[in-house]
Amino acid sequence: MKRIIFALLLLTPALAATAADVEAPNVAAIERQLVELTEELRKTRGRVDELLERVDTIEQRLGRTHHLPTPFNTVERRIEDLERDVNRLKR
Repeated sequence: MKRIIFALLLLTPALAATAADVEAPNVAAIERQLVELTEELRKTRGRVDELLERVDTIEQRLGRTHHLPTPFNTVERRIEDLERDVNRLKR
């Protein structure tokens, strides 16, 4: 028990010195970084909005071409339909 107390007494000044060596964060640097990140976020949101507008324009021109597959709308089903159409045309 005495050894533990002695060890704690020896380590306490070292721990206090280590805590004092840690610098407080520079508030000005953090604020500057926050402003830069906010500006970057604003620009990125603008680019995303522009891209969404472009996608909407393309969809209006071409129509919506991406559909989730269903049991009635799969590649295999479409190939079968095309094969039937080809067979009908051959007759």
